[in-house]
Amino acid sequence: MSGSGFRLGGIVRHTTLRLIAVLGLTLLVPTLGLADVIWGAVSSTLPSPPPGELAVLFTSGILGNYIGNSTYLITGSTIDGTTVHITTNNNNSSGVDHLYAIATNELRANQYPEPPDPSYDTSLDELTISLSESTFGDTYMSLSGAFAGTTTALFTVVTNAGTFTHRYDGLGSGNNWVFIRTTSGDTMQSVSLESRFWALKDLHLSEIDQVEIVPEPASLALFGSGLLWVAYKRRK
Repeated sequence: MSGSGFRLGGIVRHTTLRLIAVLGLTLLVPTLGLADVIWGAVSSTLPSPPPGELAVLFTSGILGNYIGNSTYLITGSTIDGTTVHITTNNNNSSGVDHLYAIATNELRANQYPEPPDPSYDTSLDELTISLSESTFGDTYMSLSGAFAGTTTALFTVVTNAGTFTHRYDGLGSGNNWVFIRTTSGDTMQSVSLESRFWALKDLHLSEIDQVEIVPEPASLALFGSGLLWVAYKRRK
């Protein structure tokens, strides 16, 4: 009886050790998620937007701030007060072009500042959209007026699960509505695009949330190592 009890106790201890070891190794290895980004088809008319979308508004007439290397930064905000950053690098068009808001819902690039003259507007080439210490679940916008025969736009979305890219084809001379959203509860950290078009209009975001503090890999490794050490001591 005592022998069977000893064997049973040994089985329980070994099973516990294996479970702790598996948990520790799981924490050491990054989780492979099933995250993805859904790229809506380009449309010349605005489809019915999903509920909860918040418009990003700018101060009409405001000029972007030059931050170096042909890059300008302009900020807007949603109705709930979330600050939205838009940066542009127009080096591919006619040199250093100034980003400005021609209306509360529309951004353009211009060759001459203060005040911008729409007759000198040039193309927007590269844009990046990000928030201040927040993430978002989906976005839609209009790339208005393809420039000089441009028919494509390359998007790059950085999420908490990785980086995803997609090329839209068939951009036209009017409004080109683009919808992008994440799946599996993931969130976007930034959206960038490369193209040549006249204006960015009616930018909307939804599912805005504060950035969560994610444990660093080194901290996870330390925690996992601690579990293995506890298992080793218990075995002794």
